[in-house]
Amino acid sequence: METVVNPEEEQWKLAKELYEEDKLFQAARIVRYLRHIPLEEENVNDSIVTANSTLRKSILRIQKESEECENFLSLLLNEQEWECLSKQSDRCKVYYNSKQGPDVHGFKIETEIDAPFLNTAALINEVDLLQDLFWYVGSSKEIAKLSRCKKILRARFVTPWPFTTREAILYGYAVDGLDEDHSVVVCFRSATAQDFEDYNFDPVPLDSKDTVRLDVKIGGIQFIPLERRKTLFRTAVFADPQLSYIPKWLFHWVTKQHKESPNIGKNKKACLTVLRNPF
Repeated sequence: METVVNPEEEQWKLAKELYEEDKLFQAARIVRYLRHIPLEEENVNDSIVTANSTLRKSILRIQKESEECENFLSLLLNEQEWECLSKQSDRCKVYYNSKQGPDVHGFKIETEIDAPFLNTAALINEVDLLQDLFWYVGSSKEIAKLSRCKKILRARFVTPWPFTTREAILYGYAVDGLDEDHSVVVCFRSATAQDFEDYNFDPVPLDSKDTVRLDVKIGGIQFIPLERRKTLFRTAVFADPQLSYIPKWLFHWVTKQHKESPNIGKNKKACLTVLRNPF
């Protein structure tokens, strides 16, 4: 007897497979085409219910994360929303955005990196290297590796006196968009209780009483390959720093620190090491 394959069920499975391969935009297109979520209640077999429950979680995450990523790219690329704080020729620019709410502050850095695209993108997947690559990361630690390019991590950030050290528990994921807009995007935000529940991890407490937990609404990095083995690097973050007021000198401090920090592309040793096993 020939087995009848449900075309819609196959499409759901394809969306899940694409999502697991970090092809979020392609998976989202399939989900939007089908326009509804498969219901667990329709199945009576326990094994089918379990499989369908896993599928349903993936579909809901595809919807949520595709919206997050599209929102991030829209904010990142909307030049009218950003005020330029610093410009070093055309290679490096620092921007500020205060239009996402009274407590939400956005910073963006755009620069050209003298390193190949794959090397640069692969470096970001190495959580323990983040403090070496970004001056504003004081320390970083992987809490859970959820998939090849999806992680929960703890990051502590450099802050000037008299501000208390800030930390964030971040849920981050990469999106392979090379066949969409010729870029790879990494999106991140503060991890939620649902993130820990979905992946069976316990929520992470504060490091100490001397640490303030940041609320990162959305952030990310976009990598675009350029000619001559260079990479266009854009990063932005929108967060509530848990401050009632941000003085102007703090903006100057941020831009000064960025100007004096070494270029990520100069870390050739790290690039070469990661290139041997990029992901």
